[in-house]
Amino acid sequence: MRLAGGFDFQSKTTTKWTQVGNEIVYDLEANAHDDLLSRAGTGALPFLLVLLCIPKDDAAWLSVSPEKLILQRSAYWFQVDGVVTDNVATRRVKIPTANILTPEAVVRILEAVKSGAMKP
Repeated sequence: MRLAGGFDFQSKTTTKWTQVGNEIVYDLEANAHDDLLSRAGTGALPFLLVLLCIPKDDAAWLSVSPEKLILQRSAYWFQVDGVVTDNVATRRVKIPTANILTPEAVVRILEAVKSGAMKP
């Protein structure tokens, strides 16, 4: 399958997240939010935040052997939007758990970009 288009993204890894119902809640640093927002407004491609949520116990999130590399928990994607925040410390983002980043999700995102359903 060949899809035209694409998306830009920045990834972050954190232990400082919670799940509330069907949302991943993360307090993004205010200046990082504004930097992401400024990047989102300058490109021809949609801009996504990819948040890898790992367990707080650093010994529990990664397992490595010659046969496999296993990361515990999941990554979620979020299209950065909104306005520059007046907050000094953080800007809370809520990411639907349905936005889990999988190979199938990447194909759906690319299809949405191609169809115009997801815009920069």
